[in-house]
Amino acid sequence: MKNRRIKVIVGHYGSGKTEFALSYCLELKKTYEKVAIVDLDVVNPYFRSREWSDLLTQKNIELLGFIIKEEGMDLPAVSGNLMKPINDPSYQCVIDLGGNGGGARAFSSFRNRIDPEQCEVLLVLNANRPETSDLKGAINVIEEIENTLDLKITGIVNNTHLIWETTKEDVLCGDKLAKEVSIKTGIPIRYTVAKREILEEVFQEVSGDLFPLDIIKRKNWL
Repeated sequence: MKNRRIKVIVGHYGSGKTEFALSYCLELKKTYEKVAIVDLDVVNPYFRSREWSDLLTQKNIELLGFIIKEEGMDLPAVSGNLMKPINDPSYQCVIDLGGNGGGARAFSSFRNRIDPEQCEVLLVLNANRPETSDLKGAINVIEEIENTLDLKITGIVNNTHLIWETTKEDVLCGDKLAKEVSIKTGIPIRYTVAKREILEEVFQEVSGDLFPLDIIKRKNWL
């Protein structure tokens, strides 16, 4: 697949979607001068990219899409500034959407202004979440998101984890499910995400590109 500069990151609650979106931005910044993350997660009040604005500012990554900036405030309000990286072809743009189809509705008012040929939609899949623990549940989430976005998911990201308790077996379980979903839907597996030390153990057994994840949003007490 050619480089599609607009990356829409979707996934059910607890999938690790925002952690992946933030890490993806940091990885893009190694190659591209202009990188922006658009925070459209107006559903989940707990883990949102806008709560890490200091880190993004330090890395010269633009954070766009919300009106209320005070940390801890949960008003579902987005602003028109998110169109800046979408309209400007010099940007790599990552859009962090809220979980499932309901969260994806925040994107609907902007859908007709985005060229699908420039858009990659990555589903972050966590087989340890009850809603996506089997093939049927994962397919239901895919269909719900695709119907809401009016865009096809173009890649699967296996991010099966139990936060700090994640094991090699968790990642391999997620790989098994991701392969089942890929066979059923034809959607390729793009990345396997895990802590570096786990990826060193499973790199010969999993699908997609390896994506080491430094957990930057989860506190030790979670």
